[in-house]
Amino acid sequence: MTVTLASRLTGLLSVALLVLAGCGDSLNTGEVTGTVTLDGEPLDNAIVTFSPEAGGPSAIGRTDAQGNYELYRRGDPGAMVGTHKVRVTSVQEADAEEVPEVPEEAEASSDSDAYMQQAMGTRPSAYNMAASQEKIPAKYNQDTTLVETVESGDNVINFDLTSD
Repeated sequence: MTVTLASRLTGLLSVALLVLAGCGDSLNTGEVTGTVTLDGEPLDNAIVTFSPEAGGPSAIGRTDAQGNYELYRRGDPGAMVGTHKVRVTSVQEADAEEVPEVPEEAEASSDSDAYMQQAMGTRPSAYNMAASQEKIPAKYNQDTTLVETVESGDNVINFDLTSD
């Protein structure tokens, strides 16, 4: 039995199409919503990040005034199914009175002392002032102890954080 060139090409094309069909964004996800409180009070304006322990894209949400959040991954609702390290970070606005003004000449010239202090990190910036005011304990963000599992479908995951 002779295999013709046309049948070989048809077979190769079929295999190639099957492989390409499996290359899309077919991650298994579950929708995640919940509430975050700190010492029993809703935590407003906090960032909730779920990072898959097995690797892959993180899912991020932001709390509203009632502490409610919904996670999104790459613009779509949800997080990857599996176990995640969770980080909760507050978003602080720097107090304008605490941030020293940068003189106009410092903004225009990299030769000024104020500019160099800002660049070298020895002069507080609005970002640094806000970051230094983190009100959530490190055990919930940079040194997180929070681990949660996301399953297919709807997941309601609440966090009751404490200051101690």
